[in-house]
Parts: sequence; C-alpha cells; structure tokens
Amino acid sequence: LRPFAYHLEAGDTLEVWPNRAFAGTLELGTAGLPGTTWVLLSEDEVLAQGVPPPQAKDTVFTIADPQAVLRITAAVQDVPGDGIPVLFIGTFQLNGANPHALRHRVRILRADGSIEAGTPTFAEEGAAQLLEAGIPADAITAVPTYTLEDRTRSAAEHFGRYAQQHELPGYDVATLGVHARRTWKQYARASAPIPVGVVSLYDPACTRWTWWLDPNGWSQVLKELMALPGLAR
Repeated sequence: LRPFAYHLEAGDTLEVWPNRAFAGTLELGTAGLPGTTWVLLSEDEVLAQGVPPPQAKDTVFTIADPQAVLRITAAVQDVPGDGIPVLFIGTFQLNGANPHALRHRVRILRADGSIEAGTPTFAEEGAAQLLEAGIPADAITAVPTYTLEDRTRSAAEHFGRYAQQHELPGYDVATLGVHARRTWKQYARASAPIPVGVVSLYDPACTRWTWWLDPNGWSQVLKELMALPGLAR
C-alpha cells in the first residue's frame, strides 16, 4: 500500500470517488510553488480553497453533506512549463483513513484532457514509472499488495502465487543493495519450486565497500542482520 501522495501540474484535477457518499472530516496536506492555488470541489460546488505553503502543511475540513466525489484542482498565475508540478498533495485522509487503503477510486484528469488512474500500491506506481520511461505496456504486469506490515514478505507471497498460477519457468527479483539477500529468500520461499534469482542494485545510501562510513549504512546493515532469524522459520 502506498501513501496518498500526488503531484499536479497547472490545470490538473485529482478526483477521489469514495465507495459510498462521504461526509465527515477531510485532512488535506498540500505544498506548492509560489502563485499556486487549489480548489476543493464536489460535483456541483466549491467546498474549500487555499494557497499551498512552500512546505507541506495539513488542514482539517468538515464536510457535512455526503459527497459522491471530491476533486482538487491546481491553478497557477504563471505556468512554469510543461511537465513541472505546481501542487503536491501529501495528505488526504477521509475520517482518518487513506483512500488507497479503503480501495476508493482515484484518478487524475490532466489539463491536456488525458486521464491517469491513481496508483494505490507501490506495484502500480512502479508500473506507471516504467510506462513513463518508455517501457511497452504489454511488457509490464503489476502484482499489487495492500498490506501495511512486512511489505517485503507480503509482496513475495502475492508474486509467488502469481508465478505459480501462471507457471513461470523462473524469474529474477531486483532490489537495493544489502536488502537483496532477505528479499531473495522471501521470494524463493514463496515461489518454490520455481527458481528465483536476485539482482542487487547499487544503493548510494549504503555502498558496498564503504557502508560503515555512513550512519545510514549501519542502520540498513543492522536491520538486515536483525531480520535474519526470521528467514530461518
């Protein structure tokens, strides 16, 4: 499960369609470029509007009447250029809950008329980034998991079931640096007897030969060492 976080360009609108009409408290956190404003709308009225600060800040609104959809539109006085976000939405809690966790429908209506689906999980976010990088859509399959706990194990179990159901002959799992061993173990266990390889990607925050010179390196290595007993179960 991914935190609710989206960037909007000038003229973009983020839509959240609750599973049923929503009423209650909306906690909205925004940040934006100078000159940016946002407007929160329902289907037929303006619910709130404001100016995002340079650093993300949360504001709580009360929505008394049930709303079938909530929309946030970004506007700016001077458009900085195509592809440059002007508004960041970092918090969008409905009665204290992440719409992603509630499986609410989320989408972005771009100013150019295109529509993008929301990315409630890291799998879907990764797929969207691969598409943006030019990878063909038919070469990408997202296998999402909505858990908030032990994401590596949950992702491994979900993909393991996918691999077995589709009778994959084998696959490689790629992850950052020192995390590779634990990731490989989890996927290999979940996918057995399908063979699983691993690709350890370069991690600038925990370099292979000098990790002990960085407090973050120590943190990551110790975290992996503490998790080793769990791999034996």
